[in-house]
Amino acid sequence: ATGRVLAGADTAEVLAEAEHHSNDLIVVAGDAGTLRKLGWKLAAKSPVPVIVTRLGRSQRGASIVAAMNLETGDPETMENNREILRHAIEIARLEGAALEVVHAWQIPGQTIIDSPRLEITQVQIDEMGRAIRGKRESRLLQLLAEFDLGGLRHRAHLIEGRPETVIAEAAERLRAALVVMGAAARGRFGEAVLGSTVEQVVLRSACPVASVNHPDKVA
Repeated sequence: ATGRVLAGADTAEVLAEAEHHSNDLIVVAGDAGTLRKLGWKLAAKSPVPVIVTRLGRSQRGASIVAAMNLETGDPETMENNREILRHAIEIARLEGAALEVVHAWQIPGQTIIDSPRLEITQVQIDEMGRAIRGKRESRLLQLLAEFDLGGLRHRAHLIEGRPETVIAEAAERLRAALVVMGAAARGRFGEAVLGSTVEQVVLRSACPVASVNHPDKVA
């Protein structure tokens, strides 16, 4: 494999260079300011995986964390999840590392639900939580069943909380060498929800983050 080092290049220049040389990976390293200017744009637009790492952060890890977005289960989001898993499984096998599949879930409208003005009992809240977690777990198990995981150490983790917090904390707890997650997923109103999550995970995590898009869905 061959590579090139670009200093001071903008998003368009990096993407053009990667396309010209048929590169299959882009690595971006820098401080928080550099990553805000360049890293997130590349993560959202690149048809090949982008590994983003913040200078001064390093963690020797023994696992690969694959962060899943299972909120809706729509075809585009699930295909993004498959792309994340494909890369995470390949890297885990090459490195002889464990695969840790992580999904962060929340009860929608938690702030409103917690308001004393809304007459919802804790029992009802717990029931909502169990229903949401059960649906996400079912999606995750169906997704994992599509892949050959034979001989690969792997575990699934469904953790309640905000994605950026859950993923970064899970990466530290699981001694991750790399977090693999998506950047092209959209929220219900079209906002780049997962893109902002990638940014926060990079800023909080002690290990690099690989941002993966499904090539057919890159804008």
